Amino acid sequence: MVEQIARVELEHWLHDPTWLPDAKLLAPTGPVLVLRDVEIARMANDAVTTEVQRITPSALPPGRRTYALVARDALQAQADRSGHEVAYIAFDVTFFAGVSDAHVGFSVRMALPSSTKGPILCCCGATDLFASRDGRWTLTKRRGLVCS
Repeated sequence: MVEQIARVELEHWLHDPTWLPDAKLLAPTGPVLVLRDVEIARMANDAVTTEVQRITPSALPPGRRTYALVARDALQAQADRSGHEVAYIAFDVTFFAGVSDAHVGFSVRMALPSSTKGPILCCCGATDLFASRDGRWTLTKRRGLVCS
């Protein structure tokens, strides 16, 4: 499921560069960094359970640039080494009890050097609605954008 959703979102972005909010924050050269771990939340009644699933290279579509799946700690280490923020693509998925659709967060996020102090205001993200149809996850609509 995570693999299909990641691929659909990235393919859509390849065809429409405005699809990924704040894509201009990503490094202009080299591979596009993608957080390999996706948090899956399931909400039922008043309880939330979470799990983490990994994106594998087979989920990444061919494009003008290559992708690199990166662990969160590796992103942090890169930011600390360089002394600069490191922008990457991230996904999260939420399921609500009684609903077969999935709400998918698709955003650019930043790993900041550990030495960074003060408030950080960054990045817009989209929430997209996916539906499972015939065993495939299909993007049905964009639910909204949130910027901080």
